[in-house]
Order: sequence, then structure tokens, then C-alpha cells
Amino acid sequence: MHITVRILLGLIIILWTWWQINHQINQQFPPKLEGLELKLLGQVVSLPNKKEAQGTPRLQFIFKVSEAYYGATKTDFTGQVSLSWYRNFPPIHAGEHWQFYARLKAAHGFFNPGGMDYEKYLLRSGIQAKGTIRHKLPNHRLASANTSILSGRETIRRSLIKNLPKGIGTSLIIALVIGDTSYINTTEWRVIQKAGLSHLLAISGLHIGIIGGFGFFFIFILWRCSAALCLRFPATKAAAIGSIFTAWGYVALAGFSVPTLRALSMLAVLQGALFLGRMSGVWNGFIWAIFFILLIDPLAVLSYGFWLSFGCVAILFYGFSGRLQTPYKGIQLIQDWVQIQWLIFVGFAPVVAMFFWANLPSITIA
Repeated sequence: MHITVRILLGLIIILWTWWQINHQINQQFPPKLEGLELKLLGQVVSLPNKKEAQGTPRLQFIFKVSEAYYGATKTDFTGQVSLSWYRNFPPIHAGEHWQFYARLKAAHGFFNPGGMDYEKYLLRSGIQAKGTIRHKLPNHRLASANTSILSGRETIRRSLIKNLPKGIGTSLIIALVIGDTSYINTTEWRVIQKAGLSHLLAISGLHIGIIGGFGFFFIFILWRCSAALCLRFPATKAAAIGSIFTAWGYVALAGFSVPTLRALSMLAVLQGALFLGRMSGVWNGFIWAIFFILLIDPLAVLSYGFWLSFGCVAILFYGFSGRLQTPYKGIQLIQDWVQIQWLIFVGFAPVVAMFFWANLPSITIA
């Protein structure tokens, strides 16, 4: 890729990201509406999660407001809000249209040492306000959920809960299948964190790579079984297309989260280059992957995962690219594995220290 093209792509992404973040910041919840009893009309756009808050049952979900009224007066507020309903809540499903009466307040949070920047998380998630539903007022369903990926995910979750025994195994299966970790309680999280397995539950590069690789080799083997298909279309190109669609299906099942979209974009760049027969270098694919993910989701720059994952890949590319490939024999496989760990450790120690310095005082050595 010519240096001019790289500079042009960089400028486009910088301007696009700046415009999107500025637009998101300007879409603040109006202060004059805080604390007022508003009638909200809209759609449930997340999987409702049932939790216990100090012994009180609570249902929490994200609601996309299409219309908001204060009394008989229509306000100009629209956007996504995080709603909680305490006690005596009816069944609410993803994708349904509802009318709620709620009191809202602008999305904000504390950033204490040892804690997360909650306000940045809300901004990153596109949530403009938080509120509590007034259960004594006439809240009611306006329309049932249409067939969609979101409603399909909830159906799968409901089926898993119904057919699997209760316990940490079921919670992990739900987390790995549809990317919903809400059923993992605090005690289970502590066990997972102490075992160093938290990263395995964040569906991202590892999972998408496995699914995409499985789709590639499965279609490649089946395609080669038919001489007629191979004469019409190369098996490698068919497998590349199949790999992208297989990975896309899993990304959809996981709710199109940022890590999955990031992994899918990199897989699509790799398989697209294979399909077009233009394997021009790993760095070109790396740059195109960054371009596409920021084009789709500019606010990804606010997440640590974006910098850590792309930084990790960049370090590995720098450490291993531009060298002659030699057959793996004996001790060399172990040497390469050790070299990978060493590169990640040395290259990422300053980055991890910079991102997580606030958590250092809270680290406990068991």
C-alpha cells in the first residue's frame, strides 16, 4: 500500500472518529428533564437481565426512546437509556415495543482509584441516561418483538436456561454461546479471575478465529469432494467466503460486540485478500482492519480492548514478519512459543501499566 494511501486513510478515520465522538457528547440528556416523571415510547434493544439488588429483584435493560412526553407535552429527547424495574415486573423481552413511565437522570459515574470509568463506559455504549420505571403507573406493551437477531439470542438463552442444570457450567455456556455474562454471579467471577480465565469469556479474536477456521476447512474439504464444483470455482475461494459467513453468524449470535466486530474485520481482510489473490503483506491487512472497524464503530477508540488487541497483533507482526519461514522441527516450536510470550510481555508491560495503573492499589496477592 502506497504511503499516500495510508496517510489518506488515517486522515479520513481521524476526522470520522472526531465527528462521531463530538456528536455523541452533544447528545446529552436535557438537564431540565432530570427527575421528572416522563412517558417513554420505544423499543427494548438489549437482553433484559434479572438481578438481585440488596435482596430486591430488579430487571435491567436498554431502551431506545422514540418519543418522550412530560404530561401532555412532547419533549425533543430521543436516544438510548438504561432502565431498571424493581419488584413486580412483568415479562419483558428483547425487541418488544413498550410504553414506560420513568424518572431519568443524565448518564454519569465516578472514576475512583481501583474502579472503572463508568461514565466513559456509558458514553461508549451510547447510553444517554439512566432511570427507574414507576411500577404504579400504566406501563404496557405496545407491540410484540419482530423476528430479529436480538430476539433469536433471547430465545437461545431461554432454551439453555430451561434445558441445562443450574450452576456455573450453565452460566459459562450462556456466556460462550451468546456473549451474555449476566448469569455469572460474583462468587463465580472471583473463581474465574483467580484462575486467570476471564479473557476466555470475552468473545473476541480467539473464538472468531476458531469458528472462522472451522468454517474454512469444513467448506474446503467438502468443496474438493466435487470435481464439478472445483472446475467452476476454486475450493480456496469458496472456503474464504464460507469462513467469513460462518464467523459473521457467530458474531451475530454474540450480539455484534466491539471485540467480535474487530476480530471479524481482521478475518474478513485476510479472507478477502485470499479470495482476490492479493496477499500483499500483513501490515496492509492490519491497516485495512483498523480502517474498517473504526469506520463501523468510531467509539471503539475509547475501549482498552481496541488498543490492547491491535497492539498485541502489531507486536507479533513486528517480531515475526520479514523472516524466512523454516519447517517446525523439534525444539524450534517451543522456542517460537517462548518468543511469542516474551514479545507480548516486554512489548505490553508499559501499555498495561499505563491503562491499569488505577487498579494497582487494589491488587491482592493470594
